[in-house]
Amino acid sequence: MAGWTEKLSRFTQTAVDKGKDVAEITRINIDNAGEESNIRRLLAEIGKYVVESHLLSEDPTVAQKLEKIEACRKKINEGNARIRALKGQELCPNCGGSVNRGARFCDQCGAMMPIANAEVI
Repeated sequence: MAGWTEKLSRFTQTAVDKGKDVAEITRINIDNAGEESNIRRLLAEIGKYVVESHLLSEDPTVAQKLEKIEACRKKINEGNARIRALKGQELCPNCGGSVNRGARFCDQCGAMMPIANAEVI
């Protein structure tokens, strides 16, 4: 009978040790995922800095990517202009916010909106 209880005790201890190992592996995986996320964020910040500072633009690969970024920005701006047109809005020349067409002042910054097609009396 002593052999059986000893085997059960070893089995239980092995299961506990394995459980601790699994918990430690999970903790390490979570930590690693957090560090990988930090790396992706930092790489994005570096990329943004390079683009905004016009660094490495002489590199053909970077220049090609910059052209693609500009094409994407152009498409976004065209889409936003179309949305504003559908909503009956225009851009504030001061802050760039969306303002209802015909409004005299920007809701966001308070700047006076230019008067379009004003009639001279």
